[in-house]
Amino acid sequence: MLWVHELETLTEGSTALINQAKRPKKKKEESTISLKAAGFFIFGGQDETGAAQNDLYLFTFNLDRNRDRISVKDAEYKPSAVAVIDLEGDKVKTKGKPPSPRFKHSAELFKDYFIVHGGRNDLQYNESLKTVALNDLHLLDLKTMTWNTVAIYGLEMPESRWG
Repeated sequence: MLWVHELETLTEGSTALINQAKRPKKKKEESTISLKAAGFFIFGGQDETGAAQNDLYLFTFNLDRNRDRISVKDAEYKPSAVAVIDLEGDKVKTKGKPPSPRFKHSAELFKDYFIVHGGRNDLQYNESLKTVALNDLHLLDLKTMTWNTVAIYGLEMPESRWG
């Protein structure tokens, strides 16, 4: 079950139903990026065993299924209706080398790019830095659905981070 906060006419605590056949396994510590009215991405996180993941899902809203619950007059839910919205979730097929599996990372949407930075993967321990924190930057070009790794260099590098 997914909890929705302030999406259109929905309020905190409203329920969203996900197509059971297409939903990802349970996750935690993933990044969710909104695409406004189109839906949202979920990237990475940990699976039920705690293993870091690098899969990308796109969830889109199926608003037509709610038409019988909403008043045409004022666009509010009818008094007896339960605030439910249907979502379709699909694993996104991408090209290029995706980011390594991670959780507690940062992700953002900028113009036509989905950006992933840092995070943590306990299986990728860096002996020289004595850390599991990642300090890499990846861009997914949303027009071509191709991952690119960005080289970060200079005298003052941002520290590896997660959380």
